[in-house]
Amino acid sequence: MLRYRPKNSFSHSSTHSSSHSSIFLRAGGTERYRSVWMDVKRYFRGPVMWIVLAVLAVVVLMQVVGSSEGYKTVDTGKVVQAIDKNQVKQAKITTGDEQLIKIELVKGQKIDKSDKIQASYIGSQGVALADKLQEKFEAGQIEKGYTVSPTKQSPFVSILLSSSPSSSSWSSSSS
Repeated sequence: MLRYRPKNSFSHSSTHSSSHSSIFLRAGGTERYRSVWMDVKRYFRGPVMWIVLAVLAVVVLMQVVGSSEGYKTVDTGKVVQAIDKNQVKQAKITTGDEQLIKIELVKGQKIDKSDKIQASYIGSQGVALADKLQEKFEAGQIEKGYTVSPTKQSPFVSILLSSSPSSSSWSSSSS
């Protein structure tokens, strides 16, 4: 059983007093006490912690680098206005977890100083946006057309999620 004891409480010498109190753990069944920070240092010296941190850093970096692709995030209303005003050269609606609409504007048009904009949408807005884009495409008002695509996970993230112990409980609860 571990017991927490301030450093000064087991010191018998009054000359050895400190203005700050450290936490010590009782080591095993012995009467020796060791600092909690010694245990933390021990974990960081091992390779497992560094491997976990490296994997986490790679996943975060892939999400940050792959998400924007030069598109400026704006309000959804500005994207709808651009569609209504026939300012769209090309569009892409991403469904699934991401739910984004990305629009490349026709030459000479800019919204918030950018000719590539993106916005998020919720639920049935995606269907309404797709219907609006289809209508404009059939009228010949969208030069390069539009696409609708599901969210794509990177292969690395897919492998990482499928190999985790909790992945089986996720897949059974989502069906």
